[in-house]
Amino acid sequence: MNIGTITGNTIGSTTGTGSIIVTNSTSNATSYGIYNRSSSTVGIQNNKIGSITTVGSATFAHDFNGIYKSATAGTTTISNNVIGSRTEANSINASSVATDNAQSIYAIYSEGAGDINITGNSIANLTNGSTSPNTYGGIYGIVTYDGTNTIANNTIRDLTVASNNSGMAAISSVIGISQVSSLEGQTISGNSIYNLSNSYPAFEGSVIGLYYSGGTDGVNTVSNNFIHSLSVAGTSVYPAAMYGVLLQSGNSTYSNNIISLGGNSKTDIFGIYENCDATNITSLFYNTVYIGGVPTTESYSSWAFFSVANTNTRIIKNNIFDNARSNSGTAFGAHYAAYFDYGTSTDLTLDYNDYYAPGAGGVLGYYNSADVTTVPLITGQDAHSKNIDPGFASAGGTLAANYLPSGASLVAITGTGITTDYAGIIIRSTTNPSMGAWEY
Repeated sequence: MNIGTITGNTIGSTTGTGSIIVTNSTSNATSYGIYNRSSSTVGIQNNKIGSITTVGSATFAHDFNGIYKSATAGTTTISNNVIGSRTEANSINASSVATDNAQSIYAIYSEGAGDINITGNSIANLTNGSTSPNTYGGIYGIVTYDGTNTIANNTIRDLTVASNNSGMAAISSVIGISQVSSLEGQTISGNSIYNLSNSYPAFEGSVIGLYYSGGTDGVNTVSNNFIHSLSVAGTSVYPAAMYGVLLQSGNSTYSNNIISLGGNSKTDIFGIYENCDATNITSLFYNTVYIGGVPTTESYSSWAFFSVANTNTRIIKNNIFDNARSNSGTAFGAHYAAYFDYGTSTDLTLDYNDYYAPGAGGVLGYYNSADVTTVPLITGQDAHSKNIDPGFASAGGTLAANYLPSGASLVAITGTGITTDYAGIIIRSTTNPSMGAWEY
């Protein structure tokens, strides 16, 4: 079955709002653009789903799923679809206030076994109108549960919600991509995720660019993704947080990713947050993380890299961890380049990284319950790591090229198996490759 071939179908419109309005104000409801429950081979491609409004009530929710694959086995390809609009704000709008029930929007939702290929889709301008203070629900770009998934070259942007979903991880209030599967062979690569926001006035939850929980066998890859411009309300309260990438489990390699987060709002910020299970192998190579902003009140902190547990194997090489966030006014948070929340370095390999934290409140690292101000961050590690300004072309910018460094002395190590850089065009040097996502 092919739902859309070369030209695809139009469901609603690519312009304007409210081309389709679905109303159910007497109970909770869910509406779908395309619903696939086949266990055979299905292609869903080149379709346009937009200008759709769901209506519930002040208390009842009305969810929306753009493309939904139910929990059946089968090969499914979801490619080159437009969900929402590239130009029209609020193109897909779950308009209900829904104060008593969780209301959610999923642009693409896939569950069940099989080979799932989600590639080249544009997801933009989706709005969840819920202002619930106390229930789960939110807005999500691409969500997968189970299966062997390839999620590649998608653009996910301008997702907005105003409810106080205080959940974390896969039930966060806003997530660009959430990948959960215990199988091997997961690939998340080449995606652009930006302008994800929660505007609840006293927000206590999290906004996540990419949440990953993968298999513990074989090869799993998270690479060449660009995540930036996440935001929460300026009056958010603890434990509100933004996460560029949240790593939960998997024998996986994370490489050539660029993550840029910042802003001055009252929230904690994590560039890469690693909390993988005991039997996992976590390899981070050639990632670039930049944290910026100038908070002016209270003690909100930030971390370019945060590692929670010391029971898994961690190999961290050739990365740039630059936390330039700087306190102003009455702010007194700490802003770390790298943070290791444990006191033993068993199964940890740490070398050829650049750590930089130049701002007021900036701290180079943390290990064994103490701040660390010089390299090495951990005795016996970091023999070739640096503490220098990477000299980004335009730090805080919204283009991947803004994170091209100028530091010629940021020399990395070979032998990681990563042969190209973020753009996938430049071949990395076989003698003196460059730290970070760009080969320069």
